[in-house]
Amino acid sequence: MSVTAHTMETENSAASTPSETGTFNVTVSGGVTPPGPGNDTIILNINAVRQDGYDGEDTLVVEENNVDFRSLTVELLNMEIIDLTNNGQQTVTLDAASVQNMTDGNNELTIQGDTATDSEDTVIASGGWTQDADQTIDTINYHVFTCISGSDTLQLNIEEHLIYNIS
Repeated sequence: MSVTAHTMETENSAASTPSETGTFNVTVSGGVTPPGPGNDTIILNINAVRQDGYDGEDTLVVEENNVDFRSLTVELLNMEIIDLTNNGQQTVTLDAASVQNMTDGNNELTIQGDTATDSEDTVIASGGWTQDADQTIDTINYHVFTCISGSDTLQLNIEEHLIYNIS
């Protein structure tokens, strides 16, 4: 999606030539949030009906302080990353079903967050997770947890230094 903004600074209210360029985040409210092609960044809208990242590596930005994904009514699909880096201390709560429902066929969810003192984010996950060997992904260290759900193996990668309570 391309957005061009013009200021209205002329006497006859004609659009002027753009004086600023840059990158902007666009939030679409209500209903279905349309993704772009490839890798998308989607801001969680807990009032939406559905948010689908479709193909690519899609990031769900969480702006709320506390989100319990087990009880959200919004249908989240094809998300690979949850981003908690924008709003100080945040807590997300998940279970195996919420991870399986929001991820694509790979069933892998990566959680990134704030690690600065007094800004640490917290991840709570239940449902029979087992800790595996840590992994480095794009130069960032992650604690890795897996869970068997039916015939699927789910993987949860939590950025090192985040607070976590996994069971």
